Amino acid sequence: MIQSRALRNSLVLLALFLTMILGMVAKALYDLVLRNEAIVWGWSLLLRTDVFLPVIVSPMVFGIIYAHLQNSPRGLPTFIFAFQNGFFWKTIFAGLDKPSSYPQ
Repeated sequence: MIQSRALRNSLVLLALFLTMILGMVAKALYDLVLRNEAIVWGWSLLLRTDVFLPVIVSPMVFGIIYAHLQNSPRGLPTFIFAFQNGFFWKTIFAGLDKPSSYPQ
């Protein structure tokens, strides 16, 4: 029983993480459409900077979702929250400065 609860919790966390990633990809596609750029489906789409960069920072964004889970019931609103955090990931990092180049 305890193992099944732990497995279920792990599967919910994985599903929420994938929902957040889906939100990040949706934001990249949304930006492409707004810029009237052609969308080429396949690996080239996933390797674009505006798709790949959010995936790199996704563990930090997921921390917000994980903290939210501690105080709220799980269900559809939680999945909507995960998608929303993925879609608006840039807002979370908007205040950060870009790193300066390293000395050679």
